[in-house]
Amino acid sequence: PAPGEAAGELEEDVVALEVPESYRTVNVKAFSMLEWAFDNFPHMQWLLRHDDDVYLRPRPILAQLDARPPVRYFWGSFDHGSTPV
Repeated sequence: PAPGEAAGELEEDVVALEVPESYRTVNVKAFSMLEWAFDNFPHMQWLLRHDDDVYLRPRPILAQLDARPPVRYFWGSFDHGSTPV
């Protein structure tokens, strides 16, 4: 967080969590984001996380999510050879 900001403070559409900025903390950042989201939105239907350099097509993704059972799972391209949805 920037000086004067509390951890998890909402600044319009950005939430700053107290996690060191480093490539080695990528997993810590991801799990901190999940923890914050589940704590603040316990009844959310979906959580979509992606990098800022991703071209996102919301309609196909929402159609796929609507067709699946409402359970907590990770879904995405974990290998670089996957076909985009």
